[in-house]
Amino acid sequence: MLNIRAFRLLVKLLETSGSVYLKDLSEEFNVSTRMIKYDLEDVKGWLNTREIELFSQSNKGIWIDCSEEKRLAIIHTLPEIERNDVYLNQEARVGKMILYMLVNTDYITASTFSERLDVSRNTSLNDIKQIDELLQPWKIELERKHGTGYKLIGDELSLRLLFEHLIHADLTNNEIYKIMSGVTCRDLLIEGPMLFADILPLYKVVEKQMARLFASQPKHVLHESDVLRILFRMTISITRMNAGFTMKDYRIIKKADYPNLTVQLMEKVYEQMQYPLFEEEYRYITGDRDNALNQIDIVKVTKEIIQYVSDIQGIHYHKDPKLYNNLFAHLSLRFQKGEINFTEINPFTKELKKNYSVLFSTIRKACQIYLAPLKISVPDSFISLIVLHFIVSFEKKFNQKGKIRTLYVCSTGRGVARLIKNRVEREIYDIEIVKNCSIMEVDEICIQQKVDLIISVFPIETDLPLVIVDPLPSKRDIETIKRKVQELLRYKNFQFNNLLESTEETIGSQDTEFISQEIILKGFEINQEIQLAFTDEIGATKKQALMLHIFLMVHRFYFDKQYDNYSSSSNHSYDKEDIQKIKEILDVHDLQTHKAEIIAILHYLK
Repeated sequence: MLNIRAFRLLVKLLETSGSVYLKDLSEEFNVSTRMIKYDLEDVKGWLNTREIELFSQSNKGIWIDCSEEKRLAIIHTLPEIERNDVYLNQEARVGKMILYMLVNTDYITASTFSERLDVSRNTSLNDIKQIDELLQPWKIELERKHGTGYKLIGDELSLRLLFEHLIHADLTNNEIYKIMSGVTCRDLLIEGPMLFADILPLYKVVEKQMARLFASQPKHVLHESDVLRILFRMTISITRMNAGFTMKDYRIIKKADYPNLTVQLMEKVYEQMQYPLFEEEYRYITGDRDNALNQIDIVKVTKEIIQYVSDIQGIHYHKDPKLYNNLFAHLSLRFQKGEINFTEINPFTKELKKNYSVLFSTIRKACQIYLAPLKISVPDSFISLIVLHFIVSFEKKFNQKGKIRTLYVCSTGRGVARLIKNRVEREIYDIEIVKNCSIMEVDEICIQQKVDLIISVFPIETDLPLVIVDPLPSKRDIETIKRKVQELLRYKNFQFNNLLESTEETIGSQDTEFISQEIILKGFEINQEIQLAFTDEIGATKKQALMLHIFLMVHRFYFDKQYDNYSSSSNHSYDKEDIQKIKEILDVHDLQTHKAEIIAILHYLK
């Protein structure tokens, strides 16, 4: 078994094409060289069991000697290695503790946790203190009973959504492939997914029945995300029913009313488990219970998330209309599926959490504030997709001038300049050393290269920001440069925010793609708000016609045209409150239309 640091050392060595020095590893992991040596002994032992050698040489460094094919094979299985051959960190242990409580009826003691996780009782007690923080967004409480143990208390749907979230948080792309292969019988020899041990037998029951059903159905009868949702939710449903918990309604489903694949699958599985087929369990598995999502004000939620991130980050994201449009469209598509828990797996999640940790944490907090109260789970895979929208906005709108353009000044303009350039750019992402020169060339090159910052080995007179460093920059020098770069970036953002405020009104006239996107999204927003405001008055057959009319209305407005059918207003009388309600919705979206347009919309009401 490896500890977390030893595992990361293994990853570093596997992903490094050449050798790496002990001192560099010590600096990177912020521990002594002695600690690195201890961890390397564990890594060496782990590699030896796989007939791979770890070499070290004082003037060359440390490296792994194996074929490229074998190296890639191990890299491909790193998630499984981390899960099986690495001591669990606190976050992983806390997740396991919650899962134990979700599958059991009785209270669980700290001693039981320590036995199951192979840690001391004190470690378990420290881990338990962290559970409350993880449960908070789900509106679930950890009940403590002295001398008896711990138990989760909360709404059954919330508990099941947390259950599903923990499963998805631990899922890898490789395991998704295994799941789909098992269900479709694509590869009968492939080993199954590494799921939580307590639910694996029940999962296998569902998987086996689904595979049989798929064998008799045409290919692509279900989307991958639907397969994952049905598999996991059906497994969770049986697990919770085993523990004595249901969705609180015991009405038996009428199979004739639901002639679909899910009911057929449930019938087989529940019959095997000797459980009745409850309608509420069907609604949970299919997501029908999540229809409340259709009532969410997506416009409001989108604006709230963007405004929150803008305030915390100090960047005017709320001034970027394309970010709003793209994020609104993204959330609309997700919520219109009628699902509370999102099953997509984002392969960039870990990289985004590492490279954009502050932005990721800020967006996670925003989602917990504005989505979690609506009983919408926000797994990291879902958050990372939102993070990508903000990154695109920053790169295209708020970081248009690129990195901080830097001039490196040394005594001759040559010497160790290339070494300095490589080291500084490797350690500071937002910097670009555009030139190195001698003191005689500074003024001329600053003008030619439009330099933002000067790094110099000796004091010079200049009006530009200046950082003086040792001939071979020390760690302290690197930190000084980093602070100066961050300061300059903040100033650039302030300049660009002011520029954006003065030019944002003209953006639409310069970008036809943006105009068409604006029309579509504004039409969608208005249609959603009107249909919500008149839910009972709009017949099902007229909803699509109303949506088309509203889209054409928005299109007319953008091209300075108005609805010209005035004759309708004289033949009918309409409720003034209804007219005012529609007018207010249009006013919110800065859509000024005459009364005939509003009367035309009222035609679609019952």
